[in-house]
Amino acid sequence: MNAKRATTEERLHAVVELGKRAGPILATDLGPFLRDKAGIVAAAAARIAAERELRTMQTELEETFRRFLENPVATDPGCRAKLAVAEALRSLDVRAPDVYLRGVAYRQLEPSYGPPIDTAAAVRVCCAAALLETRHPTALLEVGPLLADPEPNTRAGVASVLGTVGGEACEALLRLKVRMGDREPEVIGTCLDALLRSSFERAFPFVLQAMNDAGDAVLRLVLVGLGESRDERATAVLRDYAEGPRGKEVRVAALLSLAISRLPAAHEYLLSLIETAPERRALEAIAALESQRHDSSLMQRARAVAMARSDAVQRAFVTMVDAT
Repeated sequence: MNAKRATTEERLHAVVELGKRAGPILATDLGPFLRDKAGIVAAAAARIAAERELRTMQTELEETFRRFLENPVATDPGCRAKLAVAEALRSLDVRAPDVYLRGVAYRQLEPSYGPPIDTAAAVRVCCAAALLETRHPTALLEVGPLLADPEPNTRAGVASVLGTVGGEACEALLRLKVRMGDREPEVIGTCLDALLRSSFERAFPFVLQAMNDAGDAVLRLVLVGLGESRDERATAVLRDYAEGPRGKEVRVAALLSLAISRLPAAHEYLLSLIETAPERRALEAIAALESQRHDSSLMQRARAVAMARSDAVQRAFVTMVDAT
């Protein structure tokens, strides 16, 4: 196929088919697509370079990122190529500081029905993660300010990255952000979850204190983080919120978190609700256990107590087990 005469759709189809090819893919085969003038085609090529671990294409990937910084709204709407290239370089675990430093500060305002939309939020988050993972000497200086980025997706994304990288410096930034607050509950919830993932031991007292003053939307996110920590110390906290005065959404989040913790004490508590709690609470406990319905031993025990309850509880259990 003559790439110069082919339409964008045809070139995109060609690079997708190349990615499906069995056996190795040569840089000479992929290069023309990476150099394509259409961002959507170059993005597909960058993803293939990452999937096939073509580290020899690092220079071409970097050149592609820089090329789509020119006239970007026309050539790369939605930042598809720039994001795919940044993700490819990060996946290949290579040092590309020029790309990462430019990407972490990059914004691309595109027209919409209302105010212009910044489509580069994911690029900033990806490049922030890459700077931290490659231990760039000024990584925290570049990444820290993104916790005050205008886009909430960037703020939350960077918070999650800081939790994954971990360490006292990252945790200090996350704690500061929690203290400062944010108009979007997701951002603070992500910060607290990130702290738990970074170091449950250090973060647990701080997170508990923050939960006392948190709204329901933040609480729901933190409760899930506590469940995912699978730390026994979280069980009592989750039980308190499952039985506390907060609304149904918080109670349901606490029950779900008890289920996903997979801790014996947490599952015993849920089974006790199915067995003896008022029908409404029993139904909520059954709904929470849906995430564990493939645990045959747990389901066998839950069935035994559910079948001794009302018709509504029995139906809820059968429906939950039969869910696909």
